[in-house]
Amino acid sequence: MKKYAVVLCIALAATLALAGSPRMGYINSDRIIRETGMVQDAKQELQSFSAQKEREATEMQQEMQELQQQLEQQQLMLSEERQQEMMTTLQQKYAEYQEFLQQHFGQTGSIAQKNEELMEPIMEEINKAVQQISEEDAYDFIFDSTVGLIYGDPSYDITDKIISILNAGN
Repeated sequence: MKKYAVVLCIALAATLALAGSPRMGYINSDRIIRETGMVQDAKQELQSFSAQKEREATEMQQEMQELQQQLEQQQLMLSEERQQEMMTTLQQKYAEYQEFLQQHFGQTGSIAQKNEELMEPIMEEINKAVQQISEEDAYDFIFDSTVGLIYGDPSYDITDKIISILNAGN
């Protein structure tokens, strides 16, 4: 997909170059985020949220381990029926644990959702700054080097301008 986007951008740039010389620039959004310090509060909130989920997962693990130890220690004294009940309980707890991990630590889990929720306003601020620079300096295109720019002449890098605008606003 990125390959097609790059080819499309090159084709578009070549077409526009024939029609006139468009003004282009690029940014490095990772560097902007890192150097403006915009994510500190969001990062701290996400770490706190993630740590809580990790504690909950650890508690679930400990509960399963205790049940497993109890089963092993009392195996000779328990009836076959009681052993089966404990094994079923252990299997249910394991299934709940796996579901918990998927719900919170999976690719679309609550931690990933929380990260998106926290990053959305930050990305909106970056986009506003990019829009401002594009209007002030008459850029036709601004690319993000973190999502598909193979090469960019450093003279077209406007990352420092974006960082300056964002830092001035904070």
